Amino acid sequence: MAAGVKRKAADALTSRSDESKSRTAQLKRINTLVAGLEDGQTALNNVTHLLDLARDADSEGNLIDPEVCQHARVSLYKVFKRLVSLGRLDKGPEEDTVCAWLRQRYSELQQVLMSGLKRASSAHQLSCIALCLRLLRDDPLAPMGRGTSFSVEPYRRLLTAILREKHLTAYTKQAFRQDYLDKFVDLRYHFHRMVARICDDVREKQDTRAKTVRDNALELLAGIVVLPDKAVEDERRWVTQAEGSEYTLAAQRKALSTAWLAALKFRLTTEQYRSILAVLPKRVLPYMAMPQLLADFYSDAYGAGGVTALLALNGLFLLMQKHRLDYPRFYQQLYALLTEETIHSRYRARYMRALATFLDSEGASASMLAAFIKRLGRLCLTAPPGAIVGSLPLIYNLLKRHPSLMQLIQRTPTEASPANDPYNADEIDPDAAGALASSLWELASLTAHYHPSVATLARLLSEPFTRQPYDLEDFLDHSYATLTDNELKAKGAMRKQVPVNTSAPTSLW
Repeated sequence: MAAGVKRKAADALTSRSDESKSRTAQLKRINTLVAGLEDGQTALNNVTHLLDLARDADSEGNLIDPEVCQHARVSLYKVFKRLVSLGRLDKGPEEDTVCAWLRQRYSELQQVLMSGLKRASSAHQLSCIALCLRLLRDDPLAPMGRGTSFSVEPYRRLLTAILREKHLTAYTKQAFRQDYLDKFVDLRYHFHRMVARICDDVREKQDTRAKTVRDNALELLAGIVVLPDKAVEDERRWVTQAEGSEYTLAAQRKALSTAWLAALKFRLTTEQYRSILAVLPKRVLPYMAMPQLLADFYSDAYGAGGVTALLALNGLFLLMQKHRLDYPRFYQQLYALLTEETIHSRYRARYMRALATFLDSEGASASMLAAFIKRLGRLCLTAPPGAIVGSLPLIYNLLKRHPSLMQLIQRTPTEASPANDPYNADEIDPDAAGALASSLWELASLTAHYHPSVATLARLLSEPFTRQPYDLEDFLDHSYATLTDNELKAKGAMRKQVPVNTSAPTSLW
């Protein structure tokens, strides 16, 4: 048994030694091939041998050592950089066979570098991306000549490879954003333009990599922190020699809008909806050419329900407030979210904050506000104490801010009692629910609630409205635990004598 273990260890050590020797031999061969290329045109075939070593696998499908691949790729980059600087890849007035052959090998190098993204190594992926981008700076295949314009086509192929790669690591995406997209206006501008084209092509062709493209595109778009809000002259360019100025603020915003609209046409997961809806208000909407075009996306997101629907309504409200979007169904959809499920959910406080903001708008009519108050009061009948304590101050603030709603608490029980309440709780349109003709008899019942905090707040609604509006933040995050703690910490609460029976009972009754 021990002899077998020793034999296996010896075999593993021998194998590692053989791999190390093979790697060293291949690295030396690469250096020899590069040195041969410096002799002139007779050694140009060495480029083909270097390309074979730069691939991830040989002709028989055997994987090539990553260190060897990387060394071969960097060496090829240096070789072609030298050849480009010497003008060996520049087209002349007559067709040059050697030039044409070198241009083909140059294109082949670009493909080899992009195929290197398949290795699930951040260092390997970032190296391939860096080399591809460096080739853009002095691209001999550029239509207008090297160094005079941004080479859009090779950049499109690189972005396509990046977006379609399912093994692209999170660190690679983060570094690509921070080191390139956030720093250089031309890379960022053409990234936005190409993302739109790539996403549209994938959807039209029903590509099997559609989900991968969607995930990578959204993660990269959402991570960009440098947005088009300053003069182009203040920003750096990757291709510094490029002529002209196509990166105006208007052009950048149009490209950003096109990219986001294309990426959001995919079917998103619930997690993606929530993360994107949280990013859009501050990182996208202010910089879009026409933010109103996101209305359809927000409407689709509302259909997901729950906190996703609430985030969608928040976006629609911003479009209505700041960009004059006409969305008549907004308050109906907000009203539909005010349910028993919401009152008992963990995002209740978030909904109440949003409800207070939305109902403070000038677009809310008295009959609509009455319906929201009435439904909120009805839900308080079966809600936990923490939810009631968060709801009653909101009702107080609405009644105080809108005197026309005071009739809800001034109306006598005989005019609108539980038996003949004109409020239709099943009506989906708050304006047509008939709440303004009703009364808040639900709040009167809360004055006898078992919890003292609820009963105290409910009684305040029957007194003159002389108090200042409540700060909702003092009430929205309450729960059974916090309300109990408040009672225990109240002044003198712990010193109160608890009545007890000191005499032993003689019978049950």
